[in-house]
Amino acid sequence: MAQPLPARRTRPALPVLPRFQASVGHSVLPGSHDAGVAAAREAIAGLNGEPCGWAIVFLGGQHQRAQAIAGMREVVGPDVLLFGGSTPGVICNELASCTAWELFFAAFPAFVPKPEVALVTGIKEKGEVAVGRELGAKLKEKCYDGDTVFMFYNSIQDDVSNPPPSVNTGSFLLKGVYEGLGPTQITLCGAGMMSDAQLMRKSYVILNDAVDDAVAALIVPSQLEVNTLTMHGCKPLSDFIEVTRVEGATLYELDGQPALQVILKQSGQDTLARETVNINLSVSLGQKEGEDPYGEFDESDYSNRLILAADWDKGSVQLFEAEYQNGQHVQIMHRDNELMLQSTKERVPKILKEVSTKAPVLAFYIDCCGRSKIFSGSAVEEGDVTRQIVRGAGIPICGIYAALEIGPKNNTTKQSVPLNWTGVMTVLSVKGLGASSAPAPAPTPAH
Repeated sequence: MAQPLPARRTRPALPVLPRFQASVGHSVLPGSHDAGVAAAREAIAGLNGEPCGWAIVFLGGQHQRAQAIAGMREVVGPDVLLFGGSTPGVICNELASCTAWELFFAAFPAFVPKPEVALVTGIKEKGEVAVGRELGAKLKEKCYDGDTVFMFYNSIQDDVSNPPPSVNTGSFLLKGVYEGLGPTQITLCGAGMMSDAQLMRKSYVILNDAVDDAVAALIVPSQLEVNTLTMHGCKPLSDFIEVTRVEGATLYELDGQPALQVILKQSGQDTLARETVNINLSVSLGQKEGEDPYGEFDESDYSNRLILAADWDKGSVQLFEAEYQNGQHVQIMHRDNELMLQSTKERVPKILKEVSTKAPVLAFYIDCCGRSKIFSGSAVEEGDVTRQIVRGAGIPICGIYAALEIGPKNNTTKQSVPLNWTGVMTVLSVKGLGASSAPAPAPTPAH
């Protein structure tokens, strides 16, 4: 006889929070301590006297992390929860920049409950699946159905002198997380952290202090609700192609032929001289989710994989992730800067329309570093386009460039997935409040 399903946990209702917005600050100062002080001071000033309870923070990989965090602590004190990680650049109210000297601080007033958090270390020793499973078990004890969790992990394992580096595989980590979670249903958004656009410095997460070789998670307070959006602007160049030989992140064959040969032919680059070919910037591999693989095109149905390098002698390509298996079907996807910008201009207003009847607190944007000007060669910074649209709606933005993005996909699966060449936006709003015709007031000091 079938065993009954375990009882689902629903978080009890809590009082509605007052209307507020997160206050953000940033710095591009080269001195790490001074940068930490400057970003934290700017953010705290926007709280207009209300103490800071917790903050989302990101440090450019050029910074001395201990000095930067000490600078922040000098402003906010020892008890404020700091959560975040390393990044090659930020997207904030005033700029989108990717020099690894940026530092970002998003402050939440103390009347917003301090989030529950979890941390697991030892990815290299235990493996991604085991660490993910351990984190999932911790979240199972803390989470209720319907919760939203931000999860960051160090993607780049070690400092290297010659990229590509060794990376921790996000798909394996997520597999473990969902195994550990069991039946608990959450919305998971997050990133594989990186420290510089050249992929030469190891990455880290921040949970009060900087932590190497780890994954950290923050459960969004239940008085805040979320809307999420994924976008990439890639379109299929091919029909479905079978993966016929793959070993880890190295893809050797598609449809029984050398993978590089197939990719070059499908993208129209097979007649070009080798030195003029650049598949890293022009194509990716896409895997479509959903019941009808031939249904109407929706970019949110696809998870893309970046191609890091090509081996002309072996006819293989090196992918950013290692989760493909023989027998799966993929499509060659066209990466184009104009398509990327068009997607941003069309899709960001959609999520802003969704929250236009709510009380938005912060737009949190995780952007693939490959979409930045420094990687893509675009004449226009996609992050700049995004921040201008969001700021036009009167919502503060907290954005980073990442090695890998994690987010849900268009209701085609209950589980979030690892993504490349993608922007994942999560807008936090005060649950239970509608839109106001007036700007969000400054937080009211606690009594």
